[in-house]
Amino acid sequence: MIISLISTCLGYVMVLAAFLVIIPQIVRVLREQRVDGLSLISQVFDLLAGMMGFTMAWTLGQPWSVFGELVPVLLNLSVICHLIIRFRHGPAAANVFSVASLLLFISLLITKPFNILWFLNLPVAFSALGGKLQHIYSIHLTQDSGVISFETQFLGMLGIEDIID
Repeated sequence: MIISLISTCLGYVMVLAAFLVIIPQIVRVLREQRVDGLSLISQVFDLLAGMMGFTMAWTLGQPWSVFGELVPVLLNLSVICHLIIRFRHGPAAANVFSVASLLLFISLLITKPFNILWFLNLPVAFSALGGKLQHIYSIHLTQDSGVISFETQFLGMLGIEDIID
C-alpha cells in the first residue's frame, strides 16, 4: 500500500516536472527569434508518439499518475513544432499545423483506435529514433547546435522528460 502511494506521488511529481523541462528551450527560441539546430522531423515524430501513447493509456483507463506527464510533453512539443514552422515557413503554416495536430489528437481520443495504434507503435518508435539520429547527424555536419537549450537537454538526459529533443 505504501509503495503504491509513493509510486503515485512520484508519478504526479513527474507530471509537474515535465512542465518545466522544455521551458528553457521555448524561452531561448522566443528570445533569439530563430530555430536553427532544432529538428522539425524529430519534434513531429515525438509529438505523434506522445499522442499515440496518451491515447493508448487513456483507452486502457490507466491512472493519471501513469501517463499524466504526457499532457505537458504534448503541450511543449506542440509549442516547439509551432515555433519551428512559424520561423521557417511563416505564421499561416504554423497555424495550419497546430490546428491539424489538435484535430488529429481529438480524433484519436474520440475514436480510440487501440488496435491500429498498437500496430503503429513500433514503426512510430523507429521513426522517432530515426528523427533523433537525423538530428544528431545534421548537428555533426554543420558543427553547430543552433539554439538548442543546454538546460532542456540536461534535464532530459536526467530522465525528467523522456521524449524531448
